[in-house]
Amino acid sequence: MYLNLKKTFFYSLFSAFLVLSSYFLIYLPIEFLVTEIWLMTPKVPSLVSLFFLVAFAALFVFVDWRKLLKSKWRRLVLVSAVVMSGFVYTGYRREKLAREYLPKIYEVDRVWGIQAQMIKIEGVNFFPVWKKGKVVFDGDEMVIKDWDEKLVVAEQPVPKKFGKVDIRIIRSDGVISNGVKFKIRDPKELEN
Repeated sequence: MYLNLKKTFFYSLFSAFLVLSSYFLIYLPIEFLVTEIWLMTPKVPSLVSLFFLVAFAALFVFVDWRKLLKSKWRRLVLVSAVVMSGFVYTGYRREKLAREYLPKIYEVDRVWGIQAQMIKIEGVNFFPVWKKGKVVFDGDEMVIKDWDEKLVVAEQPVPKKFGKVDIRIIRSDGVISNGVKFKIRDPKELEN
């Protein structure tokens, strides 16, 4: 009985490690892509994380570890997955912390504009109003009308040239945000 309890404890502990490993290898890279690379949302709701953990736990409850761990090759693959998940997690944390304080533009309220038009830029980490930065595109600087941590309203100046540009925010500390595509239109185009 004691030996059976010991094996059950070992398999339960092993299942817990595999749940965390699966979470690190599958969920964290997807979450990083959605929040930091594709900039789809600033944060994934915590219920999504909980759902993935419970789903992985439910999946591993039904695995017969005695049969699965008989082969040395399978044990090596599973231990390798656990070790690799540790590397993925440390890389994720390092990159996430490095990017956490960078300014990020999530949305510009329009895809094109003409001179003197107001443009709303939504995102995060723009700095407070007393530390205003700049909104720039192709060497031109927009006139800031309103500035806060998550929203900047700027007026488009008379441009030097027309066409597609990347709008970027430069914070007061010099850190530059991601670029968002924007088209500077010639007012003559709108007469037709």
